[in-house]
Amino acid sequence: MTFVPENLLEEALIAMAADPEKGGAFDHLLLTSPLYVIGQNEGAGAGDPEQSLKAGEQVRLVAVRRGDVQAIPVFTAPSRLAAFFENATKTALIRRYLTMPGRSLFQMAGGADFLLNPGFPYGLHMPAAVIAQLLRKGE
Repeated sequence: MTFVPENLLEEALIAMAADPEKGGAFDHLLLTSPLYVIGQNEGAGAGDPEQSLKAGEQVRLVAVRRGDVQAIPVFTAPSRLAAFFENATKTALIRRYLTMPGRSLFQMAGGADFLLNPGFPYGLHMPAAVIAQLLRKGE
């Protein structure tokens, strides 16, 4: 599968894979760029698959299991999410998604592991401890 970067975050992800010294730029973009996550706000009805959030609103996120690890899949571009939808079980919940900056997502789901771009050549498993460290470093 060819992975053509669609945004600055994906360019930084590829650069970091080639040269780990470039991880700082990736970390910054991961916290500030929009990320796409499967889920919905609790009050969502039918309609547009992209959901928006209001302050204080509760959300439900989908997690997947990989071996002994349960993690929330998160994507760097809408096209990555769409490809995941095409390959995943088709349910009402999995067809909805939220878009938010990385920092907001990671803070909201505190203590969760994440899988960045699962099923793609450029992706990462991000354990909760790594996310917590990233949030502290990015303050």
